[in-house]
Amino acid sequence: DQLVRTLDGRMLPDWADRAGWHPMPVHVVLEATLNSTKDRPIFECDGAAEETTTLDGQSGWWIIVADADQCLVTPPPTGTVLVELVWEGTPRGLPGWHLRPTPEGFIPTEGGTRLELKPGDTRMRLDVLTDELPANGLWLVQGTVTVAARWDPGTNEWQDIDDPLIVEVGVDGLIGRQPLLDCSAPGPIHSTDGGSRRIVLKASGDQDCRLTAPETGEVTVGWDWVGTGVVPSWCFLLEAGGPCVSSITVSEGEPDAVFDITTSDLPIDCCQGTLTVEAVWAPGDGSERPVETPLVVQVDVDIRSSLEPRLECTSSEGKMLTGEPPHEHLVVAEDCRLIAPERGEAKVGWDWVGTGDLQICFAQSGGECV
Repeated sequence: DQLVRTLDGRMLPDWADRAGWHPMPVHVVLEATLNSTKDRPIFECDGAAEETTTLDGQSGWWIIVADADQCLVTPPPTGTVLVELVWEGTPRGLPGWHLRPTPEGFIPTEGGTRLELKPGDTRMRLDVLTDELPANGLWLVQGTVTVAARWDPGTNEWQDIDDPLIVEVGVDGLIGRQPLLDCSAPGPIHSTDGGSRRIVLKASGDQDCRLTAPETGEVTVGWDWVGTGVVPSWCFLLEAGGPCVSSITVSEGEPDAVFDITTSDLPIDCCQGTLTVEAVWAPGDGSERPVETPLVVQVDVDIRSSLEPRLECTSSEGKMLTGEPPHEHLVVAEDCRLIAPERGEAKVGWDWVGTGDLQICFAQSGGECV
């Protein structure tokens, strides 16, 4: 590469030889720089974001976007080649992106993000990777890695060398370390448990709900109620025993929490609404993440109707039973059952609308007609 001022030569117009002309000398004055491309430096780099748990025989966590087989840069014939790595994303400091050259001997600067090659240097291959990341997975690396090469032939003007490496990175170290909530209802709830004033909610297939601990941090399951009237006192009853509690927390390394969802005695004006049982994961980095598949169940229970007395009878369609006068009688209904209320008392009576004079009485099994 050099600055060319003049160019001397000869030129001949087309068909001039037919007129007997000879080539005429010319003197051309140039204002241009001629750049040689014969020995131009090369930058070739390709890759994609990948996680690895082994590097140089060591165990750990790294993210690699290009390895030495994919990334090559050659020294210049003159001047300087500069290779630079730029990270735009989050977190800014944690990943520790850097260039690792092969063969050894090249010393990157600017925290490992900048390399220079001079004439006479050997061809260089590059790994583009992070520092070792925390084993607890408390990192979320999102952004763009750009590695580009430029060449200054000695003119103080930088030229781009080939295409840069640009890789989008989105790696969450907590994936696979999250807790699990396994709890699903068979359908809407319309009644209490066994005629009591409590609701006991089992998961589908009569299996208890299960909260599995995370590999990092802790998880807490709680409940939320949206409905009308008084809020039911929902709580979680652990299989392992103990009181019914409003929330359960399980930390890494602890056994699963197996539980039922229940209430204490419900008020008279209960209940219509939606119960949501959901878990929140606190991995330890200050964030809170919702756990997938919360339980959402509709509740429509009429406590008042379940407390009221009930009269159940089988009609005999006016069956006549004969006997010696005055014992002839008509059976209007049989096998009647008066179910007592939970509170107070209930009475059964009769009323007749029609012709004739009927006297109605109630006969209990083996007793008098009263």
